[in-house]
Amino acid sequence: LSFTWSAGGGMGFLPEYTYYLGGPFTALVGLFPRDQMDVALLVLSLVRIGVGAAAMMVLLRVLRPRAPQVVAALLAVGYSTSAFVVQLGMHVPMWLDGLWTFPLICLVAIWTVRRQALVGPAGQYRNQNQVGGTGNGQELGEPLHDA
Repeated sequence: LSFTWSAGGGMGFLPEYTYYLGGPFTALVGLFPRDQMDVALLVLSLVRIGVGAAAMMVLLRVLRPRAPQVVAALLAVGYSTSAFVVQLGMHVPMWLDGLWTFPLICLVAIWTVRRQALVGPAGQYRNQNQVGGTGNGQELGEPLHDA
């Protein structure tokens, strides 16, 4: 890690690195030769879009498990080819990380609520004052039983 007063009044190296280069797909750029960096960015963008579509399809299947799979696939493709992706994401590829992290954050939130596994003082209060069980038996696809 490095620290300098000339960059933003003394901000550190780590926030800049994680914002611009800290994504999990950034290392794939190393697989391409230097003269093909434009191809590497295009492939990286397409990988992020594909992972975003897959993550959204998983989220839609969790939210509506009985819905036809074709509908979930069409909605996921629509999500991953939205105007945000076409307009902004192709010009600033790092912004495409939000495309796949949003469905994953939603899945974690659903899992947390359904398992009643809240962290911190709110979780301790809720787990101590439950009505109707311990809350440990609910899985991701089961309905939320709350009194």
